[in-house]
Amino acid sequence: MEEQIIKQVAEHEVRINALESGQKELTHRVEDIHKIATSVELIANNVDHMKSDVSELKTGQADLREDFRQSQQELKDKIKDVESAPDKKTASKLDAIKDKAIWLIAGGLLVYILSQILPNIKW
Repeated sequence: MEEQIIKQVAEHEVRINALESGQKELTHRVEDIHKIATSVELIANNVDHMKSDVSELKTGQADLREDFRQSQQELKDKIKDVESAPDKKTASKLDAIKDKAIWLIAGGLLVYILSQILPNIKW
């Protein structure tokens, strides 16, 4: 009977040792799982930050596009002004010539009328 008890105690010790090593293995696995969970949480947080960064980039890109469109329109307007400047100068010169011609004709008519009304005046 003693031998049987010693044998059972030895078997129990083997089982205890096996259970302890299994427990250590499980503890390591739990720690590994905890590390993985922490890493996944960090990744999720980083993804959230990346989403907000991408949103800011999209907003900034839209603002830049609008600024570019406005600048482009301003440049187009300036180019039109530069291109039409010679036409405006020519038109203003023609207007000045027309005004002078009208005054010349009006002055000539006035002199003719006065010379007809007052024929005895010598110039």
